[in-house]
Amino acid sequence: MIRKSGGLGVFVKNEILPFVEELTTGSEYVLWIKIAKSYTNDDKDILLGCTYIPPISSRFYNDNEFELFEREVSLMASRFDLLYMCGEFNGQTAELDDLSYNDDFLNDMFDISGDAGNFLNQKRLLESSNIPIYIESLKTESVIIMITDC
Repeated sequence: MIRKSGGLGVFVKNEILPFVEELTTGSEYVLWIKIAKSYTNDDKDILLGCTYIPPISSRFYNDNEFELFEREVSLMASRFDLLYMCGEFNGQTAELDDLSYNDDFLNDMFDISGDAGNFLNQKRLLESSNIPIYIESLKTESVIIMITDC
């Protein structure tokens, strides 16, 4: 399908290009990049899902395409232990806080305490840094992902 707008892209440094593979996708909303475990010296490949989901009000949004995207994310999550998603999900927070909270239930369930609990309390960290936690809408026009060796 030819479009006059939109698209996904990933920049990869030449040095790590031999370790990077683009996986076939059936969804227009995601670009899958596999980073070989031989590059990370780990026992697992890394899968990166670079995503752009058009806003519901956009002429490019398609309910069927979104369902395909959801199924594909579930499939990839079942095939890869290390799956990272990034990009523009066009999630509208409306008048809700733009973060999630850990609570006593989750702390108990996952045995989170001490430094880990403090780290997960992002609300307190943001408030102490005078960063607002309330926004009406978060919009970006494009996302660029760069993979480099650190």
